[in-house]
Amino acid sequence: MINKSFIAIIILLSSSKSFCQNNKKNLSYYAKNPVWIQMMNDTLANYNEANNAFTIYWSVRPKPIEESEIIGHSEMRNEERINLLNNLFMSKKKRYAKESEFYSFQYKKFKNWQRAMKPYIQANGSILTPSQRIAIWKEQQTK
Repeated sequence: MINKSFIAIIILLSSSKSFCQNNKKNLSYYAKNPVWIQMMNDTLANYNEANNAFTIYWSVRPKPIEESEIIGHSEMRNEERINLLNNLFMSKKKRYAKESEFYSFQYKKFKNWQRAMKPYIQANGSILTPSQRIAIWKEQQTK
């Protein structure tokens, strides 16, 4: 009897340890790879997971400038000049800046996707499928 409970405890502890390792692995993977782009285009993706991947990816990169920030700002501020100089001398920052520029369209697309999916997010983070949304729309039309 003691052996079975001891074995159950060991299995439980090892599975929680592997979960933590997988979670750390996901965080590292999300920071290096723009998987949020595939998640955004996947109808079965979990909103919370996609949002988490997006947040982690952009936590180490400069966020792209949005149009609303550009309008009326023809001159660079001193802070931006200093940051520009720092980017020239730091290769990692420079690489991240290039990635930011490369993914700027996807960044904006993801922000729009977040706004569009808000009404369809379930409590567990899953998003209603297009067919579920159509069924709800048809039900509302009949009322």
